[in-house]
Amino acid sequence: KKRGGKLMGDGLPQLLSSDEFYERVVEAETEQRRAADEKRTRQQEQENRAEALAAWKKLEEERKQENIEQHARYHEALEIWKDEKAKAKLTKQRFVMKKPVLGKLRAPIPRP
Repeated sequence: KKRGGKLMGDGLPQLLSSDEFYERVVEAETEQRRAADEKRTRQQEQENRAEALAAWKKLEEERKQENIEQHARYHEALEIWKDEKAKAKLTKQRFVMKKPVLGKLRAPIPRP
């Protein structure tokens, strides 16, 4: 249940020393402390998540860069293979060199 910020919300004069009012005051204070603790916990979780996300982004960029470099090496090797194949065809020799393969790329890292 969520009440407003007033302890006695009806606007009428109250006995401030009664047990009921004292219990409401104590309850309101504990609710405020709990809300403040929850807020601090949420902020800490958000900071931790931001740090984890920054580390993940760095690793993900490294992975993407490695995959790009692997693609570049593959295409260079493929061009060399094509040149050698064309030379063999011109000289009418049997071409035995295997075609290069790309290989397995690094898979994406799961996001935290």
